Amino acid sequence: MAPALRLVVVALAALILLPRPLAALDGARQLLSQCETIDRGAAGSGREVEIPATREALLCWGYLEAFQDLAALSDPSGNRLLGACPPEDGTLLDLVRAFVTYGRARGSEPAARRRGTLGRADGHPGR
Repeated sequence: MAPALRLVVVALAALILLPRPLAALDGARQLLSQCETIDRGAAGSGREVEIPATREALLCWGYLEAFQDLAALSDPSGNRLLGACPPEDGTLLDLVRAFVTYGRARGSEPAARRRGTLGRADGHPGR
């Protein structure tokens, strides 16, 4: 097993086995609320961004930074392990804003309709 894949498997196993009180997020709505603090208060652009110095903003930033890192992993055939493919030239702030926009637009939909895999905005499933 490749070292990167081994690390992902170990990390996922650790997350599954951690006791519930250590969970930082209770769901997508909470993450959306936390990310909205960045959407409202971020300053700068590109790779030089200052986010609000709040617990909420830091949790969102860390969570989506981890997602961005994991989304880049693929198997030997080139298939993304998470089934998501954010743009390679996109910034973390772009990802936060995309998540906030998506969450606000889908906030009133029934949960069964919201389920699915994140892909690119053009509908391409990613590769």
